[in-house]
Amino acid sequence: MEKMFESLVHDMSEALVENRNLEYSDNAVGITSLLYCPRKVTFRKEHPEIKSFGLEIDDGFLFENQVKDALYRKWPKNTIDEYVATYSSKKGPNVEGHVDIAVDGKQTLLGIECKHTKILEHNFPYGSISGDDVLISDPDLVRRIYISPSYIEQSAIQKHLMTRQQRKPVKHYLFIKTMMNIPGLGYKKMYILRETKEDYTDEKLDRKIDQFCNDPHPRFSWECPFCAYKKHGLCEGVNLDSGIKKWNVPELEEEAVNALERYEELYAQMVQVDGYLKKALQGKNIEIPGKSGRKRKIGWVEYTDYNWDIKKAFDLIGSDLLQYLQVNWWKGNELESVLSEIVPLSNVRESSRKPKWKGLVA
Repeated sequence: MEKMFESLVHDMSEALVENRNLEYSDNAVGITSLLYCPRKVTFRKEHPEIKSFGLEIDDGFLFENQVKDALYRKWPKNTIDEYVATYSSKKGPNVEGHVDIAVDGKQTLLGIECKHTKILEHNFPYGSISGDDVLISDPDLVRRIYISPSYIEQSAIQKHLMTRQQRKPVKHYLFIKTMMNIPGLGYKKMYILRETKEDYTDEKLDRKIDQFCNDPHPRFSWECPFCAYKKHGLCEGVNLDSGIKKWNVPELEEEAVNALERYEELYAQMVQVDGYLKKALQGKNIEIPGKSGRKRKIGWVEYTDYNWDIKKAFDLIGSDLLQYLQVNWWKGNELESVLSEIVPLSNVRESSRKPKWKGLVA
């Protein structure tokens, strides 16, 4: 009986993947090819029999088909499946952007890119989402959700290509179905609608094409472990160190191991977003509510830096100054070296060991 269901699961996935067969013209690549590992383009042409399977991929196709069916029922004459927007490149392959769905209205062309993710993190204020809510479209709340920068860049390129070949105004949205941990409600399935406001240019696109042609490496550390071509032995993969070494934790329960993996993933995302914000905020800062309700600033915050004249302060109040000072840990080794030549270090310090939590986030 188990074998029957294993076969059933495989057939279900295979049917979804086979129905999703995007075709590109000669000397043309898709937008995702520019954003991820460029080697996949060659492998895809040479080995069309190899497909990527996974429940996340299945859920993505199912969600996309569900949205398309609903739009076809509502606007059968105006809905366009896999709207193709093109860009002719002078330095490399042309780009053919396949927008999941477009709705051609009288005044506006609407583009929709569908995504289905396992979970999305956020920093919603308590009570901002009710138990009856299923769609988050308020821009102030959407800004509080961490959405993959590659999704946003893909959407920006799609919008740019659509605008280049249209005379009417173009609106573009990311439509996401995901799981979210809502304060007071627990884990809840939600839809997210994010309007694509980012601008893209031909110059940016040319740089992406140039990188595609000259840098054959994957763009993200997670690509190789999930790559079907690596699993089939066609590519050895590239070891892109995400900054965190894998751990050896055979004694931990499965739930703890899963939590560690999730912790690593969130940290990698945080490092990526932190780097983006340093440039995007351009010297500004914003206030957000902290866990205790007190506001905290994020961004470029000015601090007053003091350089004390320790010798002058000691001349004024003597040894009483010592109660206000601590050893400079940057020079701890130097202090040890100087003192150890005079007395045993145990004469001037005590040591003790005690456990202290050390996480990835400072």
